[in-house]
Amino acid sequence: MIEISGALHYDVTHNRSVTLNRPLITILEQLLVPTDAFVYLQESMILEFADALINEARAVAVLSAWSKLQLPYEDLSKAGFQLTLDPFFRSLLLAVYRNAVAGLRYKTCIALPVDRGRNMLGVVDTTNKLRYGEAFVQSTEMRSPHVQHKGPPKKTVITSTVLVTKCPFLHRVTCAKSPRSTCLSSTTSSNALWSRRMDLGRTPTNGR
Repeated sequence: MIEISGALHYDVTHNRSVTLNRPLITILEQLLVPTDAFVYLQESMILEFADALINEARAVAVLSAWSKLQLPYEDLSKAGFQLTLDPFFRSLLLAVYRNAVAGLRYKTCIALPVDRGRNMLGVVDTTNKLRYGEAFVQSTEMRSPHVQHKGPPKKTVITSTVLVTKCPFLHRVTCAKSPRSTCLSSTTSSNALWSRRMDLGRTPTNGR
């Protein structure tokens, strides 16, 4: 909530990353998504968080996306703070890493890169421009609220294959794969997952 000139302004939208969990993975496996795809995403997640402990750029990205403590990590890094060496920021990196591993171990939560999926609010297509099975997904660049940016955040319209789900994941009908993104009509909160060269329905090692 932000107060501007005595009036109350409510923030109703906020960028949120998305994770795969055990119910969703189970449903996707029932839809014949190969297990290798989840193993690949799991290994990529572990390597990403582990790399953040020694790579400064990766540390900035991980803390900005996953740390509960919202600070201008990018500006601090540019100002000369070594996030991977500073005791306080390294403790944050370790906490994020331990939390990610614990979520993976006990809840099968696989964190996806912010450019591969988002938690979104779906709305009904009142324009009747979308055909059956089509979805319109537009993602906004994730920025730290504690950093002053020049210009509005970058918006990207997803044109590749999109998988849209809604919470809770009770049945495989809650997952829909749109062959073209031009979010499926929904009035509930949904997760949109998209791909560029590899989607969840294809083994990632085949290079296609």
